[in-house]
Amino acid sequence: MMTINPFSVVKANEFTITQIIENWVPWAGSENGFIASLNPQELMPKYVLGSKGCGKTHLLRYYSFEARLKLYNNDIKELLKNDKYLASYSRLNSISSTRFNKSGNEDEWRSLYNYYFELMQSLISLDVYEKVTDALNASEKKIAKAIREICKQVGITLELETIECLKNFLNEKRVSIDNEIIDYPHVRKLNWDKVRPTFTFGSLIFEIPWRFSQYISELQDVSYIYILDEYEKLKCNWQKESLNTLVYEKKYNSTFWVGARKIGYTTRNTLSGEPIHEGHEFNPVDLDSLLKSGEKKFPEFAEGLFRKRLKLNGLAELSPKQLFDKFDEKMLLNSLLCKSDSLKHWKTFRERLSSLGLDNDDITQTQQMLCKKVENDLVSQKMKLYAFYLMWSENKNKITKDSIPQIAKRVNLSYDEYKNGKNDKMKEWYRKFRQDMVAQLAEENNETLYLYSGFEKLVNIADCNPRILLTLMKLIIEDCHFRGIDPFSSEKTIPVRSQYAGINETAKWFLNDIEVYGKDRENLDIAMNHLLNFLYVSRFCDKPTETSLCTFYYRMNSGQENIDHIIKLAIQEAFLMEVPNKRKDKTLGTPQKSYQVNRLIATVYNLPIARRGVTSITPEMMLTIFDPSHFQQFNSMLAAHKTSLNAPFTAKKARDTKKVKEPSLFD
Repeated sequence: MMTINPFSVVKANEFTITQIIENWVPWAGSENGFIASLNPQELMPKYVLGSKGCGKTHLLRYYSFEARLKLYNNDIKELLKNDKYLASYSRLNSISSTRFNKSGNEDEWRSLYNYYFELMQSLISLDVYEKVTDALNASEKKIAKAIREICKQVGITLELETIECLKNFLNEKRVSIDNEIIDYPHVRKLNWDKVRPTFTFGSLIFEIPWRFSQYISELQDVSYIYILDEYEKLKCNWQKESLNTLVYEKKYNSTFWVGARKIGYTTRNTLSGEPIHEGHEFNPVDLDSLLKSGEKKFPEFAEGLFRKRLKLNGLAELSPKQLFDKFDEKMLLNSLLCKSDSLKHWKTFRERLSSLGLDNDDITQTQQMLCKKVENDLVSQKMKLYAFYLMWSENKNKITKDSIPQIAKRVNLSYDEYKNGKNDKMKEWYRKFRQDMVAQLAEENNETLYLYSGFEKLVNIADCNPRILLTLMKLIIEDCHFRGIDPFSSEKTIPVRSQYAGINETAKWFLNDIEVYGKDRENLDIAMNHLLNFLYVSRFCDKPTETSLCTFYYRMNSGQENIDHIIKLAIQEAFLMEVPNKRKDKTLGTPQKSYQVNRLIATVYNLPIARRGVTSITPEMMLTIFDPSHFQQFNSMLAAHKTSLNAPFTAKKARDTKKVKEPSLFD
């Protein structure tokens, strides 16, 4: 019987509070990085932003009242003494905001949504204060004073003196709204008199924490945080503006932490039209940047996460670095050597020379010259061919069949110098291009490249994103179980083929679980396919660029709003990462932004995941890659680009051609 998959749960909203605590792993052994950024004692509101899987929900739930209470073993006095804040966590999608986007009087529906939202948050905060005052054995008279003052300040005329009574009153209002919404499709009319708000928007949310702090001495210096997650689930901007309004009008001892995917953070406006200002009304907390800034700490965090999952599931503590098999380059090369007569790089080479008019004997002689001293070294064969094609490209207008043997001799001379330590240029090629040549050998000979294997490499692919890492682990273990391998109860390690399957399935999840819809979604999919095809063609060719084909930049011009829009969407969904350091355009001297393809997505196309320089993309190519109005020109542009990178390097003017058959991102 297979052991349970310890990585079966990857989303924090599926955890119980106990699991939130148990699965918490401090960032590199310390919580200080997160605490410093969020600073719970500070009353400045925070918008906690990040891409999917960055750990936002786990982080926010960890600082909620329920989780803190668990951490303090239900000792509320100790919690108040040390934390000096209370916090309620709720998901904004629980309100089902689309229920309030009905036909009819728009102002009434918006007002009703705001009223319902405040009722819900007030009920949640009252639950917290009820537990706290019970644990403190707070005076009933003081509680009654607080409740009466709350009612007085917000205009509730009933004589209520207990938390329970106030909760019942508010809950009745909430139920009335629910019933009215349920009946609306049948009667097509909103009974406004029945559900009209009884207090001003925002008043109750602020009054509850403030009055309890005024009348309960133990709460005097205790603030209250409304933690509101999944801001992006509010589908109408006016609903986001309502929340922004509360942030703008924040007062007393209350504040807000708003969790959002970057793609859903679409407006800073309030209901009055006045925007909230960063640094004045709120501070953003960019979790992606926070995690990336500590990139060197992520491997330690990842290993801690792995070991904790095993421990929580009662499994033996194993070293992840020893559990995962690694890509064996020697095995791949030896396998290819066994079919040396049919290797694609020589078949292609012969086709290239044949196009120049060389006969079979001359071609064979040239091939033998280049194979000299590297008969059993496929990487060096590829490196020699790279040098050969580079010289061909540099002399493409003067190349003839008679000059081919001279180029081969020059290549051999350069190789001999390299072997004798006298050719720094070729030495640099080996340092830069070795992995590219291995990738080419695998790709062109239809061998699966298991380059992205081993725990360290998987951590690198996760790129500081906890859920990507967990999903990789989950799907890799699932594939092991499918193959009858149980790595946690036997001496078997996790094979590279299972890791490869897990990477591909994780990439599919990452690409499909996005918050972009409609035409934007379609255009984003097309643009990413175009970009990755461009990079793929630039790597798997006779003359690959010297830079690593995972990072690019382009000259920023006016009139490129369509390009900027798609790139912005790609960044918000973490398909692209903006490279922190700005480079300058060589011609204009102006700063140019650079972007790296998400490492997980790069693996789908066998692209490198480590940066080495930055690839420049021409303005014309950028238009066909990212601008929907130029998409139809991409295939011809890519064909021309492909021709320029492969012998005989006679790039033709782009024209409409049949689609270049390359891998698809969504196959």
